[in-house]
Amino acid sequence: MKMKMKIVSILLVKFLVNLRLYQIISSLYLIKKDFSIASISLIFFYFQLSKWILEIPTGIISDKYGRKISCLISILFSEIFLILLVSFKDFYIILIAFILNGISYSFLSGSLDALLVDTIIEEKMEKKLDFFSLIERIVFYSAVGFGSLIGGSLAMLSYELVIYISLGLNLISCICLIFIKEKRNIDFSISTKELTVQSVKIIVADKLILYFLLIDLAIALSMVPIDNLYSIYLKEYNFNEITIGLILCIQLIFSALIGLILMKHFNKILKKIKIEMLPFLMLTFISLFFVVNNKVISIILYLLGTIFFCIYAPQKYKITHSIIPPKVRGSIMSITSLFISATGSISHFVFSKIINYSIKNIFLIFISLSIFFLIIINLIFKSKLKEINKRGI
Repeated sequence: MKMKMKIVSILLVKFLVNLRLYQIISSLYLIKKDFSIASISLIFFYFQLSKWILEIPTGIISDKYGRKISCLISILFSEIFLILLVSFKDFYIILIAFILNGISYSFLSGSLDALLVDTIIEEKMEKKLDFFSLIERIVFYSAVGFGSLIGGSLAMLSYELVIYISLGLNLISCICLIFIKEKRNIDFSISTKELTVQSVKIIVADKLILYFLLIDLAIALSMVPIDNLYSIYLKEYNFNEITIGLILCIQLIFSALIGLILMKHFNKILKKIKIEMLPFLMLTFISLFFVVNNKVISIILYLLGTIFFCIYAPQKYKITHSIIPPKVRGSIMSITSLFISATGSISHFVFSKIINYSIKNIFLIFISLSIFFLIIINLIFKSKLKEINKRGI
């Protein structure tokens, strides 16, 4: 299937803004600046909190004034974050920097994805939303993976070099974004309150959207802190930065590519796996990562967990975006991100308070809680699961 140039351009920007070479070293860089793990977790708590507070306002800006405006503001805040990160060692300045980075994420979350979905629907390709979701995930994981590999490699030379190159990549993504034409019928008469109320009503009224939101929250309870502190955990395996980057690169890219291969060539087999089982399988394999002592086997287990997520995500993507009205797409996606950020904030706050215990045991407790909530959610929505599976792959 031939993709339109505009879709390719959006995917290119998606790759560039998520290349974030600094992401793999952000927590390690703070350790280098003599921050404790408890302080780092507290910083990430405020990072998630800043995302949480501004998710709805930024989603409304995206819906009212355009996806491009929201993305450009995001890049600006990201640049300020990087400048502060590389220039200062004071705890409170670094805390402010991460809060600004959280604001950057809130402006970006949903906006670029909404621009992609709007364009796909505009090009009459809405029946391929699950396919484009997987392509988007491959682009995203490739960006994060290559960003981890390149960032880890450059960090062996200098952590500061990683930050400076990240600043340049942000500028390139900004230039690419400017040349993308956004076709929107902007209605300035719609108030912020009205957009918010409409979005919340849709989420509450549509049980499928509500179901997937709750599932995302259950997953986020454990996976947000795990994702943010994963490189520190790998560091405890005595891996250096370049090896950690290579591991992340392989895990992320392979999981997305294998997900695409499975969807394309083993569709009939995947249909036999109920969609509600995929988050369970993901969390089960990731929990085994913390249990198995063999380094190679544990990393493979983590890879298997991400593969199951890559099978789950496109199905959820197709179902939800086929339901969400375009005029509130950004707002609804931001509300979803808001709750995920809030959940991540709580997880990081709790983590910072019980850091004296084994990191491995804390992660296993969090994963157990996620699985418990998944069971409760699936029991509550039991009558809807048949419909969900029917509208899946």
